[in-house]
Amino acid sequence: MTAVSIDSADFGYDGTPESRWGRWCHIQAVSGMADYTMSFGTTQALFSCCRDLYISHSSFNDCRNNGQPDGCGFDFERAVHNFTLDSCIFANNRGQGVLVMQTAMENQVTGETVTTPNTGNTIQNCLFYNNMTDVHNENYRFDITVFNTDNSDFTVRNNHFYFREKTAGGAEVFINYQNRKTQNPIGPERAGFTAEDNTLVQSNSLPPLEEIITQLNMTDSTTAYLPLEKTWYHYTDEGATLPETEPETESETAPTESPTEPTATESDTAPTRNGCDSAVGPTLALTALTGAAVITRKGRRRE
Repeated sequence: MTAVSIDSADFGYDGTPESRWGRWCHIQAVSGMADYTMSFGTTQALFSCCRDLYISHSSFNDCRNNGQPDGCGFDFERAVHNFTLDSCIFANNRGQGVLVMQTAMENQVTGETVTTPNTGNTIQNCLFYNNMTDVHNENYRFDITVFNTDNSDFTVRNNHFYFREKTAGGAEVFINYQNRKTQNPIGPERAGFTAEDNTLVQSNSLPPLEEIITQLNMTDSTTAYLPLEKTWYHYTDEGATLPETEPETESETAPTESPTEPTATESDTAPTRNGCDSAVGPTLALTALTGAAVITRKGRRRE
């Protein structure tokens, strides 16, 4: 099961705060199914053969596996390039916070099996909290679980890891330990990864998640866009614009002014919502909603 699953997409993020494409925020995947699973694994978000996307101020929490593999918050499945996860929360997942791997693919022209490593990705300013509460086996013991060896230019910096001493479920092993003396949230493979300025806190009596979110000033990452924001804008090849007049059809009627929600005008930029750049607000509002609505099956091998 996957809440967000996308295969083969170039989102168009150009690496700047002014990028008109490829910036998502306020995705809230915060609950798993208690009575359903997949034999090849579960995740809240899966990306395969994708590139150029910036995801910020989002939550990927409480993914369940019910005895099967994974149960992770976010999955770099294969051939993911130039992604950034910024100020996101990965909490209370039954498996790891983030999974990195490269499911083999077949070249449809030659029939050859090709490798699909991930390159140029960044995880920064994120919170990992109380994951690996019901792991499939002893391989799932790192908040950022990496199963392949040929990734490159993958940076993990300025993140906060709060974790218990040991995993629970299908195995009971130490969490985030590279060896008996050295803590490391990345593993068991680490080739191509750089870790910088991360904070690791181990305790079997962790503070409440809400308390840590407040301390880290990450409340922005727990809110979602409202559906009504999507109707304020027209989307064309030239970008997102405010309509000159209200649509005539009932299904497209713009929201009326209320004391609690501002009414947009042509001169307005999109309302700044919880840490997202107002300059790209219209694009964010649409993509956050449509992206979270994509549900597909993922077929892949698991040990």
